[in-house]
Amino acid sequence: MGSISPWCQFGCECLETLHHLFVKCRRFAETRNKSSQEVVDITSMLLCEAKTTVRTTDAYLHSAWPLFVDDASVWPLHETRYYLGTVLAIQPADQITTVLATKIAHTWYFASIRLAGQIWGMYKRITNGWKGSACV
Repeated sequence: MGSISPWCQFGCECLETLHHLFVKCRRFAETRNKSSQEVVDITSMLLCEAKTTVRTTDAYLHSAWPLFVDDASVWPLHETRYYLGTVLAIQPADQITTVLATKIAHTWYFASIRLAGQIWGMYKRITNGWKGSACV
């Protein structure tokens, strides 16, 4: 294996696994938090426009916030896998339509894929020492 270290290159004192990079690594915490807030904001807007009850809105927002973190209260296997394109299953309750549930699921899915792409791009630029400017 040569001189390749298995430890996180950003000083986390953890093995540099995919799960660590996308979910745990402190270097990308701000990016994850920003994406979580965007997901909550969009989900809240969709539920508000549909005039759902406060209880229904709270239930969906409780699931929206931890999409990008390990949370045993929402993830069946106790760990997120958003970076693989997996999002929580949305069960349309009596208070929301299947169309609204689909919109929320699409929002969560696209946010997950976008976040994974952002983190992977940042990781590759940092670890490869890329100093170029972004294309406009």
